[in-house]
Amino acid sequence: MTGLEKLTSLKSLWMGKNKIERITSVSQMTQLKQLDVQSNRLMFLEGIDTLPCLEELYLAHNRIQVLGVVDEESVFTSSLPRAATLNTIDLSSNGVKSLQGIEVQSNLEELWMSSSSLSDYSELEPLKALPKLNCLYLEHAPLSQLPTYRATISTTFSQLDQLDGVDAKKINLPQPPGLDMNSKLKAAMEAATKNNGVLKTSTTKKATVVGGNITTSSSSS
Repeated sequence: MTGLEKLTSLKSLWMGKNKIERITSVSQMTQLKQLDVQSNRLMFLEGIDTLPCLEELYLAHNRIQVLGVVDEESVFTSSLPRAATLNTIDLSSNGVKSLQGIEVQSNLEELWMSSSSLSDYSELEPLKALPKLNCLYLEHAPLSQLPTYRATISTTFSQLDQLDGVDAKKINLPQPPGLDMNSKLKAAMEAATKNNGVLKTSTTKKATVVGGNITTSSSSS
């Protein structure tokens, strides 16, 4: 990334699919609002922490696994921009294995982390420092295969509006009555089939399976 030093008034820079290994020559772009370096060869975040006006940062499809550096004294420093204006970060398909460093983005609203290496709920702890986060993508990560994944995330981060493209506010809603009755009917059919086609319910009705259909009739208890 050379020859960009004089573009100090640039507001958008799109550098996708350029085999870039390091982000350089952008520190003087003090008015930059959008930076796109998707589908390159980045392994580390560097050279972008001094962009004061950045609003959107697109880093998908690189090789970034961590969001900062550890010095000789084992002190971790985030390499993300410190811009108070930053509201969107896309780190999808990087294999990110730690979110340490994301907590400095207190105004972040959207975080795209699909196809990361995150595998445990505890690894999402830094996200609790982001009160404005309303859109989160974690699909296709080991974490997304855990039982009750979406319900757990939407409960833990109740401010979310979207989780993996789904309305997060509706994830924990109970099933509609019709769906619930269908489940009960299926269970009754299975139980009746195992009981020679007849199943006595807990009330005063009898359910009989004939030709795959359930018929009911009253009977005294």
